[in-house]
Amino acid sequence: ISWGKDEDGEDIKMNGFIDLVIEYDPETLMIVDYKTGYSTPTHEEFIDDLQPRMYSYCAKLMFPEYKFIWVQFDYFRGVPLEYAFTHSDDEKTRQDVVSIYNRVKQARKIKRRAQDHYCKHLCNRPLCDQKWAELLQVIDGSNPAKREKPKEDD
Repeated sequence: ISWGKDEDGEDIKMNGFIDLVIEYDPETLMIVDYKTGYSTPTHEEFIDDLQPRMYSYCAKLMFPEYKFIWVQFDYFRGVPLEYAFTHSDDEKTRQDVVSIYNRVKQARKIKRRAQDHYCKHLCNRPLCDQKWAELLQVIDGSNPAKREKPKEDD
């Protein structure tokens, strides 16, 4: 799925996995994601979370023949939460993803807590993998002119 262009004019592409896609009726598609964790957000937190918002945006690009897209997260230890995001919600999501992508691309240092396995944004994506590798090797990958390792002392 293309999210638009980054600050350098390059296409921002990502891939992901939706657990289940159901045709509810000829006009309505339901996107379902199963959640097995212990916490269940409030409905407002669910609506503000980037993941269900991204599912809505992607589903509308992938399945343009449907008039309505419902996103549902089925929390095994709680109740399912669902929402039908508007086109303006989806555009805000696209802008948020582009902004986060550009922040990740510009990162020059890592602030990582011991319990964090990955950053919270855009995890397991080629850009993040590249940035983690550069930052862990102390390479300033945010500026192509500075993509060199620091000199080692003899």
